[in-house]
Amino acid sequence: MLAHLLLPLWVSATLQSRLDSVVRRKTLPNGLEVIVVRNSAVPLATALVAVHNGAFTQDSGDAGLAHMYEHLLFHSFRNSPDAFAIETTRLKGASNGETSAEVVDYYVMVPSENVVPAIGLLADLVMKARFSNGDLKAERKVVLDELQRHLSDPEGDLDRQVERTLWGSAWHRKDVSGDSASLQGISLDRLKATYARYYVPNNAALIVTGDVDPERIFTVAEDKFGDWKSAPNPFADRPMPIIPPLERTIAVMVAKDVLDVRTCSTSRSSSRSMGRASGLIRAQPMRPMCSSTCSTIPARRFSAGS
Repeated sequence: MLAHLLLPLWVSATLQSRLDSVVRRKTLPNGLEVIVVRNSAVPLATALVAVHNGAFTQDSGDAGLAHMYEHLLFHSFRNSPDAFAIETTRLKGASNGETSAEVVDYYVMVPSENVVPAIGLLADLVMKARFSNGDLKAERKVVLDELQRHLSDPEGDLDRQVERTLWGSAWHRKDVSGDSASLQGISLDRLKATYARYYVPNNAALIVTGDVDPERIFTVAEDKFGDWKSAPNPFADRPMPIIPPLERTIAVMVAKDVLDVRTCSTSRSSSRSMGRASGLIRAQPMRPMCSSTCSTIPARRFSAGS
């Protein structure tokens, strides 16, 4: 009996030991968490900076703010919309960014021999933000076009309407895309305030994966990000409000001229997950997430009674 009780503990300890040999972590003096996942299967490396600033930090009139900032950071890099892409190409790499409900991330994937300048490129991106009203005007149009493309997709429109209903008065804290009204209302001062509050090292993580040496990455991270000044916890004086529970089950129907009918059952759940930026899992309260089960059938087979 004792052996049966101890076996799960032994297996857990063994798995943790193997994980620790692959995943290395270090926190810099300024609070930046550095996570290195070594995988030498192919000579590639990805460097990613994740900032704990997604849709959940938005106020009611700010829907789309975090996503707009992601776009603007790339657009204004070194005062040229193409500068970041050009620098990435010189490193024989690819780059992009992503905004989710709780994290905004920026990444560069390169041959592993170029990982050091790639980390430096990301450091310049997040530490030296400089943007103007001209940058905002140009990039606002890009974000609005993205929104319209998403809304023109029947499945995307359905998903958005369902989530809007699911989150009710707290929808703005889940709405990554925003709408035309909120996007038009975002000002340069509001974007700068977002940068000052959330884009600080003690609210971010550098994650490097691939064919890399962890100790070397820690040294490079200290060199490239060491001058990034820490700041007060951005959530200390601005805690996230509790999202009120749903009081009843609600059905949503979006009528479109389509060949297939998509049905979804969506519910709330709780999670501490921070999406891809797992390094940002800290002492955070459980926050509501959502999960969906969907199916698609031909429209000709769908009827009100099916």
